[in-house]
Amino acid sequence: MARNAWTRNACPGLTLSEALSDPLVRAVMRADKIDPPHYEAFLRRTAGELAQRGNAWPMPKAAAEAVCC
Repeated sequence: MARNAWTRNACPGLTLSEALSDPLVRAVMRADKIDPPHYEAFLRRTAGELAQRGNAWPMPKAAAEAVCC
């Protein structure tokens, strides 16, 4: 799957699938009773809708550094 502008600019090397498969993230989702495949589909669908409306990322560089680095 091609990476979108957000993954290229804000968090190089980290995909949504990788983030959602992280053991700590999985533990939190399990505690909150979140179904990982359903949640991933929701996030991808929401990102697609935002991209169609022109509300997609990339986020400003300072915000990207605060979030990812």
